Amino acid sequence: MNYDVIHAEYADGYRLKLAFANGRDGVVDFLKFIEKGGVFEVLKEISLFKQFSIDPDWNTIVWNGGEIDVAPEMLYFEATGNWPVREPMMQVAEEPPPYGTDSE
Repeated sequence: MNYDVIHAEYADGYRLKLAFANGRDGVVDFLKFIEKGGVFEVLKEISLFKQFSIDPDWNTIVWNGGEIDVAPEMLYFEATGNWPVREPMMQVAEEPPPYGTDSE
């Protein structure tokens, strides 16, 4: 998908610079996720925050062996300010053929 994370590097503080499959890139500040608490609270420890990786199956940033992650669509929005455009899963006819006619 065009919003898959293909590269990530630590910037500063709780910020990561991310590159996406469609060529766009940007910086995501994770402080707002961390301040909400919950599963992200453990990332307050900056040494743990820096131990991120890109999950090869989900193409998103993960911590703690995949126990903590953020959806790649959200990362794309946070980094670029735009929601990713979804690619159609399949082509369908704009209008179905009339009932009782042969369709080729």
